[in-house]
Amino acid sequence: MNYASFLQEETTRHAEAEQEFRKLCENDREPTAAWFNLGNLLKLCLHRPDEAETAYRNSIKADVNYAPAYMGLALLYREQGKAAADYRPLAVKAMTLPPYRAYDLCGFMRLCADDSDSIREALPHLCRWCGAHPDHLDLPMVYGFAFSMWMRLADLIRPDGVLDFMKSLPEADLKPFEALADVFHTMKDPSHLQRLAPERARFVSEVLAQKSKPARRGRVAER
Repeated sequence: MNYASFLQEETTRHAEAEQEFRKLCENDREPTAAWFNLGNLLKLCLHRPDEAETAYRNSIKADVNYAPAYMGLALLYREQGKAAADYRPLAVKAMTLPPYRAYDLCGFMRLCADDSDSIREALPHLCRWCGAHPDHLDLPMVYGFAFSMWMRLADLIRPDGVLDFMKSLPEADLKPFEALADVFHTMKDPSHLQRLAPERARFVSEVLAQKSKPARRGRVAER
């Protein structure tokens, strides 16, 4: 796997990389990652999208709980110009399948950040994972992503809509994000800030101050 990845990423010997990935797909007892990596090679370097789709689907067939394969397929469909109804459910599916990887989280951001329904489907899974893994090495990454999705949802359906959505979720799932309720209450009614304890008021003020900053433009913002 490392050698095939080296050929893909550090050289232009992509045909050889394909051969090495295919050897793994045929001979590895657990070929899930090999099929996924082959799909990426076929899509990004060899520009054979139909074969890339087959590779991603073979990765899913090898392990139905492997999130990157769903996200790879979703990103491929988006790049092919397919309808959102074809790729967004795949991206949401990836959010239901931890462990979470930066590839999956960034892919979801690209595909679903403007769709409130997809965000509402994904958030309960992310919140539940954060509550169940308070000491996990990846907690900052997953928590930060979920936090961003909560704030994005407030832009899409307004703070009162987010507060209604919060009421529909189990209290245990919301525990890591309970302070956000005060952020949304304050967005609705600024006087709410005066009723908070000093530490909570400081947190809410910092969040709202950060939110008010203009987004940076250019390549970083686009990513």
